Amino acid sequence: MRGPNGVVVDVIRYTDTHGYDRRVYRLSRHRMFIGEYKTPEDLGKHVDLATLVEDDSPSASADPSAGG
Repeated sequence: MRGPNGVVVDVIRYTDTHGYDRRVYRLSRHRMFIGEYKTPEDLGKHVDLATLVEDDSPSASADPSAGG
């Protein structure tokens, strides 16, 4: 997802060592890593979620099954 002022949020999905599916929201601004947040609420403390839009570019997806 992308927002104004160079904001990019990547949603990282993974399976932890106990077999649980997890998700983390990785925030960067102008390609500089800002932080990782466990919930959208935590992410919302650092960026206005209403300004984020889905990024449709193929290079933006870390999931090869997402197509594009």
